[in-house]
Amino acid sequence: MWIVVAYDIRENKTRFRVSSYLRCEGFYRLSRSVYAARGNYARGWRIAKKIKSLISEEDIVHIFFIQEQDYGKTIIISGASLSKYRESRGDVHTVFFG
Repeated sequence: MWIVVAYDIRENKTRFRVSSYLRCEGFYRLSRSVYAARGNYARGWRIAKKIKSLISEEDIVHIFFIQEQDYGKTIIISGASLSKYRESRGDVHTVFFG
């Protein structure tokens, strides 16, 4: 299973703390405010509790649990070359280029 964390965080300092925490937990960045890692529900809830302690009332964080077979059907649209994208993002299942 994959855990995907997407956030809208107002303050730069808080955003940096959350992104640093996610990277320390082994998440990799999908986009500026979206991270993903393999895990389970228990790990997702642990991550949620920690993030809750870092954010303010104005911030919002979504945590999605995606089964492996569904994550493998992801469509990625990128202007970057496939090899460059794989170097920075890891495994890529489906890619369209503009």
